[in-house]
Amino acid sequence: MTAARPEATRRPIDTAVLRADTAEILGPEPVLPRYERVQHLAFTYRGSILLLIPIVEKLSHDLPGDEIRGRCALAGIGEARRRLDEIEAVGLAGEVRRIQRLARAVLALCDHYDSLTGVIMCARCDRPIGPDDVSMPYDFGVGEDAETSRVHGACMPARPCD
Repeated sequence: MTAARPEATRRPIDTAVLRADTAEILGPEPVLPRYERVQHLAFTYRGSILLLIPIVEKLSHDLPGDEIRGRCALAGIGEARRRLDEIEAVGLAGEVRRIQRLARAVLALCDHYDSLTGVIMCARCDRPIGPDDVSMPYDFGVGEDAETSRVHGACMPARPCD
């Protein structure tokens, strides 16, 4: 007789690790990797998506039906499923673009997971802000498009002298 496994939703997901995995293909200086590396990244991102979908889906269904975070998460899940259904692209450049879409789906699901579990991410370094971390509000954007987020105290950019 085997012991029952605890549900995956009981273990927290380290979204910082999943986000770091996407940096290779979505980084600021894109490098066209070898085909074998692209296939490995595709396998990794597909696995991350398949891990996140049921967890984010359960978290969204646990919210009241009119909760916007849950509805947005379900839309993100639909998009991630569409990315999983994409067939392999022709040529290395086409395949890299497909893998980049998979990586963006991983990032979106990480955002939804963090939002649904109450994790606050630093707007500058994209790492979680822990309960003991010094953090402060951070405004970005201009006018009506301005948004407020939070950043670690050490990540706060220096303000120019007046």
